[in-house]
Amino acid sequence: MSVYLIENGGTCLNYRKVSVQNTADGYFTVSQSVKNELNIKEQFNMYDKNGCLIDSDEGFRHFKENDCIYVCPKNRDFNYQSLLSMYTKKKKLGQGGYGSVFLLKHRLNSE
Repeated sequence: MSVYLIENGGTCLNYRKVSVQNTADGYFTVSQSVKNELNIKEQFNMYDKNGCLIDSDEGFRHFKENDCIYVCPKNRDFNYQSLLSMYTKKKKLGQGGYGSVFLLKHRLNSE
């Protein structure tokens, strides 16, 4: 399965599309792939496309082709603003008393 690895927390978004195996020991397999692909020497956390911490095999069970994995060093806070920067606004769907709703398109996987 191919996923996007996105380095989180920097001044710009860096990403790579890589193939990972979604096996029974998914967390270990993917974390090793991330470490090797991004040449990371320090400890890091992985987050899913919703910004939820992935810290076990359960977190990889629902991944599908072209999903995003955000990688952030453990000594740095996760930058949730980077999740929004991965989308472009297509059109405004509506507006209410507390905010507006927009149709968005993901820049990498076009969802």
